[in-house]
Amino acid sequence: KNWKTYIPKRQKGVSITERPESVDSREAFGHWEGDLVTGPRDGQNGAYLTLLERKTRFYYMIPISSKSSKKVYMQINKLHKFYGDSFKDIFKSITFDNGSEFSRWKDMEVKPNTKEKRTKIYFGRPYHSCDRASNENCNGLIRYFIQKGTDINTIDKKTSIDINNKINQKKRKILGYLPAEKLFLDKLAKLNVTENKKKKKN
Repeated sequence: KNWKTYIPKRQKGVSITERPESVDSREAFGHWEGDLVTGPRDGQNGAYLTLLERKTRFYYMIPISSKSSKKVYMQINKLHKFYGDSFKDIFKSITFDNGSEFSRWKDMEVKPNTKEKRTKIYFGRPYHSCDRASNENCNGLIRYFIQKGTDINTIDKKTSIDINNKINQKKRKILGYLPAEKLFLDKLAKLNVTENKKKKKN
């Protein structure tokens, strides 16, 4: 792949160019793409932290009150708390864009108290949204339900969950006309993470 030889002049963290081939090919489960979907341009009026698992295309859109690295870090910790010891198997890696909201990547890689490794963070090439194309595609689906520029803080929790469920329950040709939710839950079942536990989060 020619783009693998690309080395950006300024790259925080570990570049996507160093990501293993098994992640690129989507052969392995547990590798995610991440981004923020914001409302008004200043990003101070709420946002969605979006995460997409590359193999199953399962998608999270998690409301946060402002576009900040602290809020992103706190949500990663909440996901870790929810999934417990299974987190490291479900979130083996996350590839973000180069926004400052992901600047606490070193903290995200480890457990808050023990500093034990829990995931690996990669960063896409600057100005190359195609490095996270699946995530960008689902981000675009949000706009079918929420007009661009809308303050995310004005969207109630139930509406956000309903939109997220509709995206994950949509049958997709690329998945053999199965919904991403089914494929993801099948993977969780193999890790002994039950559907009931997932539903409690909502």
